[in-house]
Amino acid sequence: MQHGMPSRHAPRAHILCAWFALTTPWAISSCSAHENENELIGCWEGISVVQSFPDGSEKRNEGSRCTLEFRESSIVTRCSGVDGDSMTEYAYTLLGNNAYTATITRHSHRHDLVGNTRDYAYRVDTGRLVITTFPQTSVPSPPTRAVRVDSESRRVACDEASTEAPPP
Repeated sequence: MQHGMPSRHAPRAHILCAWFALTTPWAISSCSAHENENELIGCWEGISVVQSFPDGSEKRNEGSRCTLEFRESSIVTRCSGVDGDSMTEYAYTLLGNNAYTATITRHSHRHDLVGNTRDYAYRVDTGRLVITTFPQTSVPSPPTRAVRVDSESRRVACDEASTEAPPP
């Protein structure tokens, strides 16, 4: 999407912005600002992920071993963990107002996830990227499914980030 051009996502972006402004304090100022460039482009190294559950409990993962590479219209994430390495590719579209929508186009292990789409709110501040999403779940949400996920990453040089896709 080019900035200044009408988008089929424009009404959805305004709804998302209003909703995030009500639930996420830093979204209020970003809803009125219009970004002229994609500040997401580049590589990011995960710092932490916090999953919030229906009962109010949280699961915190400090020292995330994931990297994200935002390109013009795609995102590649790579994670290393006790179960091995994984890679996910997404196609994404900026919705404006510090929000984007992303659809999984490839997953190294979970092929059933391909085609899933989710909306995200983000904030870039002093080399940090904070992303918030609200995974879709059934109503009421099962107690073991996160209803909100917040992640924080730091900007790194892309040669520091391992974002090459593994073979299919």
